[in-house]
Amino acid sequence: MVIYIPVQGEQLDETMASFNFANLAAESHTSTSNKVNVNKADNTELTTLAGIGPSKAQSIIAYREENGGFQTIEDIKKVTGIGEKTFEKLKDSITVN
Repeated sequence: MVIYIPVQGEQLDETMASFNFANLAAESHTSTSNKVNVNKADNTELTTLAGIGPSKAQSIIAYREENGGFQTIEDIKKVTGIGEKTFEKLKDSITVN
């Protein structure tokens, strides 16, 4: 996300002046509400999550392959290296649907 605040008296060029900030705000809200599905996400997607590096991402993938996926988001705590603190960071960013 980029927030541009012009300095007092600055004139915006025609492109900036005609830009539809309302649509940008709506799109931004939509994209931030998208959650990562831990049953389908690849390594790259998983590493975008707070507290998840390449090693934990691989552990998540291995767990779901061995156990048939996660039934609830809380099940992610069954993955080695993911405890309550990491879960607290993740819970609003993940889904199992």
